[in-house]
Amino acid sequence: MNKYKKIILFISCIILTGCTTNYNLEINMKDNIFNETIKGTVLDSELTDDETDTNIYSFLLNGNNQAFYNDNNYFYNQELNKENNLTNYTYTYTFNKENYKDSNILNSCFDKVNITEEEDKYKIILSGDFSCNYAEETIINIKTNSKVLANNANKINKDTYTWKIDKNKSDNLFLYMTISTTELNKTNFTSWSTFKTIGLTIIVILSAFCIYVLKKKNNNNY
Repeated sequence: MNKYKKIILFISCIILTGCTTNYNLEINMKDNIFNETIKGTVLDSELTDDETDTNIYSFLLNGNNQAFYNDNNYFYNQELNKENNLTNYTYTYTFNKENYKDSNILNSCFDKVNITEEEDKYKIILSGDFSCNYAEETIINIKTNSKVLANNANKINKDTYTWKIDKNKSDNLFLYMTISTTELNKTNFTSWSTFKTIGLTIIVILSAFCIYVLKKKNNNNY
């Protein structure tokens, strides 16, 4: 099997399993870690279906699947968990800010991948046609502890930015995100500061209550 066909099989397997596809990326800019995680499920019935010459699901679970688009020397870490009539799989690979632009998934699914670093900004732009639109909906989640300077996410939940790609609206896409390489997300500091304030307030209230009880007890003794 040639290299190109292996890439297509791997991407197809991931996208074809389930009505919704989830792609998760966690960015830790301080430690230069870009952790890519792909999870899914394959039914036993899919593994035994040999209508085609090559069972793509069997290839997904048994083959070495490359992490880089143009380099077959590095592979995703694979974890399989068999449960009843299905197999849960998890693929992970840790990139860095220099080589994330060569991710197999990104370059196989998006028409154009433009990832650059300019001074203290890291820009991710995914555009053009989305060719991995086999599932009804594809969800892209990017979580980062860095300050996000610009984005066009459909949903933001604290430090997680989510884009949703509908199967019927996957042409001429434009997804972007600009991240600071030097500043952390202030929400993290705000949350910790808020936590400390609440804790201090509780301590003050409890202390005041204890003093009140003690004074009341002493007054009752007279």
